Amino acid sequence: MNPIAYRPGIDRAYVAVILSAFERASARPEVAMERWRPSATVTRQEQFILKRLEKRRKLFAFLRRHRHEIFDDAFQAELESMYRDTGAGKEPVPPALLSMALVLQGYLGMSDSDAVEASVFDARAYLRARLIDILVGDWDRHVDQWRWLRFDVDGKRVWRPMPFDRDQAFSRFDGIFPSVAEYYTKQLASFHDAYPAIDKLTYSGRYIDRRFLVELDRAEW
Repeated sequence: MNPIAYRPGIDRAYVAVILSAFERASARPEVAMERWRPSATVTRQEQFILKRLEKRRKLFAFLRRHRHEIFDDAFQAELESMYRDTGAGKEPVPPALLSMALVLQGYLGMSDSDAVEASVFDARAYLRARLIDILVGDWDRHVDQWRWLRFDVDGKRVWRPMPFDRDQAFSRFDGIFPSVAEYYTKQLASFHDAYPAIDKLTYSGRYIDRRFLVELDRAEW
């Protein structure tokens, strides 16, 4: 085997090409992404959930109360610096939100596939239940008014809703003071021959409605 002749000029050119490639790679602009802006205010619906989580899933409750302090602007900027714009793939998920999901996934000891299966819910069943709410005039359908049942469907775990606490079905607000309260309170709605405004009937359930019903298309509705 003949030894490779050493040619300083050509070798220096190769080194220059390699260094130039590294410089271009390191100079890639960071991905422009929207940061996760978690709210520090705990809503009334979340308070119901937190009461249950603080007994069984304390880490969930802790992260909800302190997520805005943990994932502050400085930490999010550090996480974002790990991303580089390659021009390929989907739009990046805010790294703080992804980090939160990974922490919870590790806390539960779930694989990626288990995490996907654990989050599958039957939106059509939820829609049917909400239409019955409107039919009977049950306006009090906040997040604590539901229980979730797990079914095994085609090898996956699917969660389906079970309405709970129907104490406001067919409710009437007759008399002066109840009528005034209904007029000035968004979610109060009396049961009459004609349906009240749809935003009054669905107001208390607006958070979970927005979470579960957005995936249904017009044909399914």
